[in-house]
Amino acid sequence: MIEVGVILKAQGIKGGLKIKPLTDDPARFKRLKNVFVDGKIYPVTEYSFRDGHVFLSLDGVSDRNAAEALKDQYVYAADSDAVKPKKGSYFIRDLVGCQVFSIGPDGREALLGEVESVGQYGAADVFFVKGGQNLMFPFLKRLGAAVDIGAKKITVDAQVLSEVVVFED
Repeated sequence: MIEVGVILKAQGIKGGLKIKPLTDDPARFKRLKNVFVDGKIYPVTEYSFRDGHVFLSLDGVSDRNAAEALKDQYVYAADSDAVKPKKGSYFIRDLVGCQVFSIGPDGREALLGEVESVGQYGAADVFFVKGGQNLMFPFLKRLGAAVDIGAKKITVDAQVLSEVVVFED
């Protein structure tokens, strides 16, 4: 299952839902035949997009009261319904647990730790790494990162990292 949104509120009197997408590709909702909310499967009957939000109508949610009961619940899609991330993009769940290495000018790798979580704050995702010394850094293109999900390994340029890293006290 992939978390794709959170229900903000009921929309209208017929059970519509206003959803904040938690995906970099809200168009993903166009391809969903079903969604999962609070452990239950709901067929999608209608969808639209407006002002950065997704509006869904679900079979089985037919009035405002039923929609309001789902407020603050997360919306999930089955992996089989979700699209593959674009080249250079990754699901956060695949990044968590990856070992992070820095590569110096001499080509030597140094293990920094393991990705514990990824925060999404707008301009760049922030990687929180737990290791000998906990650290965090924005995932910027100039880090020259090489990501190998299969090997659970992320490699970044040591010099650029030294400019943007924040160490935990």
